[in-house]
Amino acid sequence: LIIESKNLCNKDIEIISELINLEVLLLGGNNLSDLHESFYKLQKLRRLSLARNKFNKIPDVLFKLKNLEKLYLYKNKIINIPNKFQELHKLNIITLNYNNIKEIPVSFFNLIKLKELYLDNNIIEEIPYEILNLKELENLELSNNKLKTIPSSLLELKNLNRISLQNNKFNISEEFYLKDPIKQITYLLALQNNNNRALNEAKLLVVGDERVGKTSIINRLVQQNY
Repeated sequence: LIIESKNLCNKDIEIISELINLEVLLLGGNNLSDLHESFYKLQKLRRLSLARNKFNKIPDVLFKLKNLEKLYLYKNKIINIPNKFQELHKLNIITLNYNNIKEIPVSFFNLIKLKELYLDNNIIEEIPYEILNLKELENLELSNNKLKTIPSSLLELKNLNRISLQNNKFNISEEFYLKDPIKQITYLLALQNNNNRALNEAKLLVVGDERVGKTSIINRLVQQNY
């Protein structure tokens, strides 16, 4: 069932709880701020989108939907991630990006079947070491937060093929973010451990026969003079 961008409010969707055979429910782009307690009846639901609504907290009834595999909550006003999240043990995709989340509870990383985790565009300051529990994680989005450091446990995520760390508080060049996840993580950890900063410098060796213009090229590059 897809009812998106229809300006629905909480009261408009109560009747949906009677559709107990629903497996997919997409309610993005409405004016929802809560879910009626009767939604617990949707026990066959595997995919649920509440994105682009007005939730400032995650409804408690959502944690009774034990068969959820994909949950989309991006572009709301969510502040906290409840400990109850670990009860949704079948989740493999969750989007919590574009919210106002500052902290991730350790219990969240008991969702060991997660393959895609979207936490970008929040105000997160720290990633708990326990993220290493997400052994099946393939995609981790953390850009546009307030991270200053990353945990060394990220190196334990052997299936990670994409990580996004742009626009945090790391003093590194944009080219760095084009590297594969392991190289990004390793480099950041090295900077943290050595308390160094990236120089963003390189050495250039100019070779060639005599009198072909090597010195002239160097003068042009270094002194802006020819």
